[in-house]
Amino acid sequence: QVGAGFDPGGVLGRWIVDFVHPSDAPRLRAEYGRLFSAGTAIALDMLAIDDRGTPVPFSVRGAPVVEGGRVVAAVLTAHDQRRRLADEAALRAERAALRALLETLERERRVISYEIHDGLAQSLASAALHLDACAHGLAAGAPVAASRKEVAAARQGVGAALEEARQIGRAHV
Repeated sequence: QVGAGFDPGGVLGRWIVDFVHPSDAPRLRAEYGRLFSAGTAIALDMLAIDDRGTPVPFSVRGAPVVEGGRVVAAVLTAHDQRRRLADEAALRAERAALRALLETLERERRVISYEIHDGLAQSLASAALHLDACAHGLAAGAPVAASRKEVAAARQGVGAALEEARQIGRAHV
């Protein structure tokens, strides 16, 4: 079998327009005429008709055969494009799925960034301020009880930061 389900014996020697969809036949005839008159190759995408009469996307390529400076024949090939078109559609679908995945990952990254900045970073900044206050108080000779209060507040801030980190981790696994 050759493209579009035809038997090779039923294809060889026949005019290619016999296999082209009626809507594309005038265009193929015009390009074929240009191939002979100008001696230039042709390349067309069009519909062919398979052995069951169903339109099939085909690619037609033609090249002139030149003898003595004039075109004496043409070599034409036709390629069934169904597989290529199906592969292109599958590739487009995969790319769309990957784009959607990347967009989802980017949204998730922004959410995590926001949660880290608004929760975790704030708790750690608070703990750092309490430890700074403790250090300044100890350096200035403040009572130990005041320093213990700052250390306790810092410890509470670190504990809150740890819990926030755990929640972020659990929420985004």
